[in-house]
Amino acid sequence: IETSGIFDTLIRGDVQVTLAKVGGGGDSLTCQMSRGMKFVAETHLESLDLQETKFDIIILPGGFGGAKTFAGCKKLIAALKQQIEAKRWYAAICASPAIVLETNGLLPKKATCYPALHSKITHSIE
Repeated sequence: IETSGIFDTLIRGDVQVTLAKVGGGGDSLTCQMSRGMKFVAETHLESLDLQETKFDIIILPGGFGGAKTFAGCKKLIAALKQQIEAKRWYAAICASPAIVLETNGLLPKKATCYPALHSKITHSIE
């Protein structure tokens, strides 16, 4: 829901959206979500020049497996750090605040996450 709902809402609002695949290797752009839903990304994150490409917002959908993949992606973490340094928006949903942001020291002082993971972020939030 996080990916499809956000993507659909932004597209309906005439926002330019880039759906980038993180991890998985190979040439396939197919992304399988935690409940089996599949999306076809437009590009691999690894193929984007993040020094040249600026995003108004970077959004990380939830799902434990996806969040673990995001957390281990050095290029994505670097892009999130650039967003923060440039005072541009970023968002994380469900497991991603605890698994991606907290783990990499990027969690803002006001945050929430999937209830079962809340204990992982309580020491970092107000």
